[in-house]
Amino acid sequence: MRLLRASALAFVLAAAVTGGAYAQTADGGPYWLGPSYLGLQLQVVPPNAYVYGTCDPPPDGGCVPPYDVQNYRSCERNLLTGGGQPSRVYRLRGGAIAAVHGAGVEVAVGRHTVAVFAHNRALAEQAAAALRRRDDDTPGANLPAPVYPRAVLQELKRVAVAMRDLDDVSRAARRLGMPRAAVRARNAIALLLPPGTLAAVRVPDRPWGAVRRDQRVAYYAQAIGRRAAARRYGLRVRQVERIVRRTRGLTDRC
Repeated sequence: MRLLRASALAFVLAAAVTGGAYAQTADGGPYWLGPSYLGLQLQVVPPNAYVYGTCDPPPDGGCVPPYDVQNYRSCERNLLTGGGQPSRVYRLRGGAIAAVHGAGVEVAVGRHTVAVFAHNRALAEQAAAALRRRDDDTPGANLPAPVYPRAVLQELKRVAVAMRDLDDVSRAARRLGMPRAAVRARNAIALLLPPGTLAAVRVPDRPWGAVRRDQRVAYYAQAIGRRAAARRYGLRVRQVERIVRRTRGLTDRC
């Protein structure tokens, strides 16, 4: 999250130096705040992002733009993989689900996750509420509910079933071997999904600790290579490939 925002910041600083808005340089993705937002012009479009407004960096440091909107596919980033646990989870304009992380808000909408950054949480939430599809003329239309990969739905079902049976976050966390904050956040997400979304989803056979190990293997394989991951974890390459497939949606790559 921080690295990608820094990448967008580099474009904004260049725009500030040249004294004008940058032309669009890439496909910013399906969701944005329009050609301007609250009087701030769209300054630049890095890959899969939209940056609004500029900032004046001090001589010995940097600065961040007023608004930064980043688009991801839900299989590479979602409310389970954004890093840390949200302080608030809520429904947004119809079926979308928003999660607050510090001064940023992640919005699960259709097959995408849209990360909205601002100078503080209130501004980020206000901007998230104004999101719209790039091909919509005006904001205000309902946003679709998230569509998640199977592995993500299974992890939500794992928590939803434990909470249904125990009706207590601490007891569910002990049963699952999962932090209470993760149980609380995932249960909140599950409750906000459209009715029936998890009905046909089976509870994972593998315990949460084994899934966590699979995630580590998949991250390593995606970063270094599947053969290297096989050597590191004492597995065969085919085993690593199966792990990568079954954790689709639980790492940062599709």
